[in-house]
Amino acid sequence: MVPFFRVQIIHPSIPSHISKNPTETFPLVLQPISNSSAKNISIKEWVKETEFWIEEVLHKYGAILVRGLPLSSADDFSHFIDSFNYEPMDYTSGMGIRNVVSGNVSTASNELSSVSLEPHNEMAYTRNYPSKILFFAQTPAPKGGEGVIVDVREYAKLLDPEIKQKLQETEIKYIRFLQDRRFGGYTSWQDSFLTNDKEVAIKFMNEHNYDFN
Repeated sequence: MVPFFRVQIIHPSIPSHISKNPTETFPLVLQPISNSSAKNISIKEWVKETEFWIEEVLHKYGAILVRGLPLSSADDFSHFIDSFNYEPMDYTSGMGIRNVVSGNVSTASNELSSVSLEPHNEMAYTRNYPSKILFFAQTPAPKGGEGVIVDVREYAKLLDPEIKQKLQETEIKYIRFLQDRRFGGYTSWQDSFLTNDKEVAIKFMNEHNYDFN
């Protein structure tokens, strides 16, 4: 049985087991009503009961923050996201360095904790960017550490119309220099394309219309 959850919006299609709190917010926040109910949550059942509704409201609110679920490890989080039956994608051609820790779960960033990451769209520089991305905080930061979540749709409205038109007409070209791992540096073509086989990397670039030499 799925326990009641607090939700900080009102929506006519909200499941009956989620209570209603008339507050509009970004992101949409879901949280167990009590700690005792959180301990008895069946993750698969919760996903089964809420998946359709989440899909319905996600496009409207842009982000959903779920607090209080009994997730304490990367394995727990992997089982959680697998319950949604989303089609996973890997980080091939990504610009950062990430390590796979469990199933389809990777580190969000291998940067030092002192580094602040600015808001961005995940892999927006590629043709094969994800339609959704899920995050899980296994170890809270000792201080600060809040992940900034912004609604890029609202930010886009603030751009000068002439700039937006120019970007649409001319498009954007990203140029990357990826050397071999043996030469060091921040990232290599092996890290970016998740392979040590150059032919595999070339095949990926050809399939995704990359210009390279």
